[in-house]
Parts: sequence; C-alpha cells; structure tokens
Amino acid sequence: MATGRELLSDEQVQRFIVEGYLELPPCGDGITSPGLAFHEGIFNAALALGPEAEARGNNILPELPELVNVFESPQCKGALTSLLGPGYMMHPHRFCHKSEPGRQEQRWHRDTYWGHHHARSHCPYWVMALYYPQNTPLELGPTGILPRSQYFNRDQGRGHEHFGNGSFTSAEVAARRCWDLQARSLACPAGTIILIHYDLWHAGTANVSEDCVRFMFKFQFSRMVSPTKAPCSWICQNRTAHWQRFLEDEAAATPTEASHSGLFHYDVHSSSEGLVPVWQGVWDWMCGAAAVRTDAHTNNNNNSSTNSNNNTNNNNNDDVHMDLADLVSRLKEGDDANEPRRVASAWQLGRLAAGQAGLIAEVLAELHLDSANACQARAVSQMLVAIGPSALPLLLECPLWRHSPAVVHALGRIVDCCCERSSRFAAQKVLSDYLYAGSNCDDVRNCAAEALGCTEEQAGAWTLLDVLAYDPVADVRATACHSLLRLLEAGCMDDCLEGVRAAMLAAQKGDDNRYVAAYAAEGAHRIDHKLEALKRGDRSAMAPAPVIRWCSHGDGWLASDRRLGD
Repeated sequence: MATGRELLSDEQVQRFIVEGYLELPPCGDGITSPGLAFHEGIFNAALALGPEAEARGNNILPELPELVNVFESPQCKGALTSLLGPGYMMHPHRFCHKSEPGRQEQRWHRDTYWGHHHARSHCPYWVMALYYPQNTPLELGPTGILPRSQYFNRDQGRGHEHFGNGSFTSAEVAARRCWDLQARSLACPAGTIILIHYDLWHAGTANVSEDCVRFMFKFQFSRMVSPTKAPCSWICQNRTAHWQRFLEDEAAATPTEASHSGLFHYDVHSSSEGLVPVWQGVWDWMCGAAAVRTDAHTNNNNNSSTNSNNNTNNNNNDDVHMDLADLVSRLKEGDDANEPRRVASAWQLGRLAAGQAGLIAEVLAELHLDSANACQARAVSQMLVAIGPSALPLLLECPLWRHSPAVVHALGRIVDCCCERSSRFAAQKVLSDYLYAGSNCDDVRNCAAEALGCTEEQAGAWTLLDVLAYDPVADVRATACHSLLRLLEAGCMDDCLEGVRAAMLAAQKGDDNRYVAAYAAEGAHRIDHKLEALKRGDRSAMAPAPVIRWCSHGDGWLASDRRLGD
C-alpha cells in the first residue's frame, strides 16, 4: 500500500470539532487504497469466523491482518494525522461488532478508555474509527450518533465508572430531556470509515432486515505529539475559523430515517451558540496556541492621566467580576440537564481569566476544589485547560490539586501546550515527587502518570519506568507505558533508547495486563524503528506501521466482562 497521506481541509477539521465525527467515503482504487473487492474479502472472512468474529476481541487484527491496510490508506492516514498529529498510535483495543437480524438497539453510551481510565478531554487526544466492509443501509442497523454531544458528560446513573461514563436508556431521554440533540444514523456504502471524537455519544441501532448481517470494525487511535510541536497538521489555509455556518446548519434527518432507525429526531439544540468558545478553544489548541487568548475583559495596568480612562477601566473591572460571579455559579449547577451550561461557562471563564493571575486565584478559591463533586471538578478541569499555561504557577504551588484527579489531568493538558522549558521542568519535578511519595487514590496516580508524558522531560521517563515496574494497579502501569510512548515520540529519550527498550521488553513478557504488554510491544517496535533510522542519520523518520501481534492474555470480551461498544 502507498505511504502517502491525504490531509483534511480547514472546513473538515472545523466540522469535526463541531459535530464530533467525520465520514470518509470509500474512494479506493485498489492500488493505493482498498477497493470494493478488498472490502468484500474482509466481509466474507468475518462471516466465515461465525461467532468467533466477536469472540476474537483484540485479536481480530492478527486474525485478519489485512485490516491494517484500511487504516494505512492515504485517506485514513491523512485524516488521522490531521486530527491527532504525526506519530499517532493505533490503540491495542479493537473489536468486530456483528449485528444480525433481530438485534435490538443499544443504550446511548460512550466507550471507556480501555487499559487506563482518565478524565475526558474536549481536545482530540483520542479518535475512534468505525469501518464498514459492506453496504449498511438503515435496515441493517448502522451506528447511531448524537452529533455535538462529545463535550457533554452524564453523571446520574453512571454506576462504578469514574469519569462521566453513564448511559441513557433511550434516545428520547438523551436527545430531548437532557440536551435537546438530534440523533443521526450513519447509513453508508461499503468501505466507509467514520472517524468520531472518542467521547461522542453513540449506539448501535436495530437490525430490522430479514437475513442480512452487518459488521463494523472499531479501532482506536491516540495522539502522541503536542500541537505546539506539530500545529495545523492538516491543509491549513486560514487560521481564522468561521463558526456561523455551523450555527445555521439545519437538521439533516428525514422521517424515513427516524422510522427505520428507531431513533428520535429533534431540532438542533438551542445551546449551540454557547459552545462557540469551546469550538474556538479546541481550534486554537489544534493550531498550536499555547493558551486561549481573548481581547475582552483584559486588565489595563497602564496608569492613565485622564479621568475618563480611569472610569472606563473601573467599569471594565466591575463587568469582569459580574461575569465571574455568574459563570462560577453556573459551574456549581447540578444534574445532567445543566451540562451544556457548565461546559460553556467553563470555557468562557477560561477565556476571561487567561493571563490574569489574580482572577485565576479568585476563581479557584471560589470553587472550593477540596469539596467539589464530580461534575464541578470536571468543569474546573475544563476551565483550567482553557486558561492555559498562565494557570501553571498556581497549580504547582497549590496542594489542593493533589487530591483531585480532574485537576491533575488538567495540569498535564496545560503542560502539553506549554512552550516554556522551565515550566515543563517544574511540572515534571512536582509530578515525579508526587508519584514517588505515593497516593492511596489510584485515579490521581493515573492522571499524574499521564501528565508526566506531556512534560517532554527525560527525567520524567525514569519516574514512569519505575511506575511501569512497581505500581500495583494495572491501569496506572498502562498509563505510564502510554506516557513513555509519548516521550519517545517527542524525541526526548534518544540517548537512552536501549535502556528503555529493555524495560519495554521486560514489561511485554512479564506484565499480566494485556494493555501494558501491548503498549510495551508497541514501544519496543517503535524504538527498533528509531534505532535503525538513527543509524542512517535520520532523526525525522515517521512512526512505523502498528505492530501486529497476538494477545495471549485473553480477548477481554467474555460475556461476563463485556462493556458497552458500537
């Protein structure tokens, strides 16, 4: 297969930011990309597996290794590079979903983060790819989605899940009573790939056909490089985004779609305009901006010699504090129905406080991080990410963040877009000291290990190697290994590759968790590729194709252990 890439346009990236998904229509010519015969072959091979198609679990890739050609095609590689930056990684979790006649629709849900749980991010760190090898009309039960839902969490009824991973029992509850969204069924021709934001709410719809089987192969991909190092990884022709066209979009669903899919359809939710700061913030982040900036409500520190200027400044300060009080109160609102207001307020607060240490301290004090509930802590995390690097000094000095997984998660996301080496080094030291000191909270250790992977500091690698070897919790070890892969891709371990490779091989053979072993295998594979490139004097070699290996730890999808998918 060809190794070229077909990058996305500005409009496509902006549409993904707003809608949460992007459809890649089949365009295979059979030479550079898979053609129709290829897709038919995949369908027939999956059909021949019978019940084993789903039972293979993560091992569906080594069972059908030709699947890698779907995701290595120029179209798919270009789209994933555009959304996740260069060097992205194929996650070791994947699944073949089989829908037979009579299958009922699923609950609305979002997938868990397989191998390591962490707080969900508005910015695209993870993307899911849904591949359909056969024509999938509405009768076959295509995947249903709630466009624009990727920024919203559900807390009520979430059970044991940590990070807003509840589910809805019906489309009506999800679409009308909570967020007033419009559901859509992704009917598509054979060979289509749907890329969705990992946190987009979705569900498998009912298969109402008489005798047709539908397969959907779900693969996951994660970002390895900060957008500050690889900004605008698509064909960027204009860094000024235009969101008005998305506000004017009308519902595309038809009554026919609704009747076949069993989904409820409503007008586009009225809160779209409030999400513009979120869209703009994600766009700025993907363009490599170190912080979300706004010209509104900035403090004027110049001493003016005129009374009129002084009066203007005083009025602006009054407006700032009125806005602060209103936005902070929205962050404290409870229940799922208020989630759109919380999300919009978090980003508006971030834009308001960016670069203003006094306002940041005032907001953090008002929000009482030590007693915040799950939805409030998540909103604080989103606000801190929107503020950007100017929030780092307070976070590094304040002991309260050490007890909040959401805030530790935000620290890592902020560091990921911090251009100052001194700040990254300071964050690395605080996070390393904290991990070595230990914590009874697995989630905090998990988020700290994740944050270390964003520091681009070699010293953090030694901490992560110790976590990989000794932490008793598999999720934390898996996150540490994933963070080591990020540091590897950042190029900050080039002078210690052999030692890291030995540690990866030891984890691959000795760890009893399937995802730790899989990450370690991918790490050793990438290090081998990099060592060969360095021998040639090539320090800019692209990441290799994903390693294809059989997982000996079991499939992880036994009936007693099955989680939501599709």
